[in-house]
Amino acid sequence: MPKVKSKPSKKLIDLVNEYGSDVLSTENTVLFCKACGKSINHEKNSKSQFPTELCMAFIDAGIPLWKLENKVRREVAYNKIWIPIDETIDPVGRFVANVVIGTLEADQPSKEYLLTSE
Repeated sequence: MPKVKSKPSKKLIDLVNEYGSDVLSTENTVLFCKACGKSINHEKNSKSQFPTELCMAFIDAGIPLWKLENKVRREVAYNKIWIPIDETIDPVGRFVANVVIGTLEADQPSKEYLLTSE
């Protein structure tokens, strides 16, 4: 069933009811803020460009979209897991934290994955 657009006055009345008539008022097509004494633009001018921009950023960076699949999440899904966090010092003397995740298996060795090393 297709969406039915509601009348602008219905949207404005819903906004007034949501925020209270002491804060907002309406005169059919104009939404008015009583606190600051200004009219409010209630119409959405454009759709979000974020998905398109994100896709274009991946394409520009040479990252294929199939690489966004999370293989580790798929492997550990629906299993009991363990997560140790180990802090050590590298040869230069900097502190390094390693986060590992593994599945708890009763009949076989667990599968281990390095999540991050910072």
